[in-house]
Amino acid sequence: MKKHLIALIIALCTVALLVGSVHAQEDGYSLQLRRNWGTGLGSRIQGSFTLRLSGDESAVQSVIYTLDGQEIARIEQAPFLFSFDTDSYTTGSHSLGAEIYLRNGQTESTPTIQTVFMGADENRKAIASILVPILVITLGATLLSILAQSAGARKASQNKDQTAIPRPSICTHCGKPFSRPVLGGINLLQGKYMPCPHCRKWQIARPVSPEAVQAAWENFKTSNPQPQAINETEAIRQAIDDSKYLEDI
Repeated sequence: MKKHLIALIIALCTVALLVGSVHAQEDGYSLQLRRNWGTGLGSRIQGSFTLRLSGDESAVQSVIYTLDGQEIARIEQAPFLFSFDTDSYTTGSHSLGAEIYLRNGQTESTPTIQTVFMGADENRKAIASILVPILVITLGATLLSILAQSAGARKASQNKDQTAIPRPSICTHCGKPFSRPVLGGINLLQGKYMPCPHCRKWQIARPVSPEAVQAAWENFKTSNPQPQAINETEAIRQAIDDSKYLEDI
């Protein structure tokens, strides 16, 4: 009884392995679409792309790639790649597929890939619909950041606390310190590419120390001395002295 049971288990396992191998062979091939250059917005594509198989290529003799069921290429050598340009075909919805001829004489078909070939105008509109909102948000954040920095700079100047600047940097054009924003600008490895809130000139704002900020303020004051205030009495006396050099009219 035990021998019969063991034999039955072995037979069932063998059948399961055979069935599994058949399913693996049937489901072992699929079609992949890879972009060489161009635009890929989900199923909407435009540019140069490559079709290839995913599966055991050693068992494949040849592959016929199809577009809407019609042959567009026959490849008889591994790795069975086929590159194409969407501009070579009509725009609109298309179905990409592959017929696989195996060395054992069997034939398989891969599941199709549903795509939409875009024209140049449609491609530009699709890209613009993505980039324009990003640019608007980026510019808006930069503008708000500049306004906030300007207000902070004025407040710091009024409070005579010229070194208490968060995320400080120094303008490479006008020499004035300013605060690098959390949002806005373009983050680079060296710093943040943004306009100076004082002179509005674009630059790479690098982080600096509070000591460098203080030195920049002192240097700016030295280079741009403020006119001394003249009281009313001194102004009258100066006007009288100046009148001596005027000729009588």
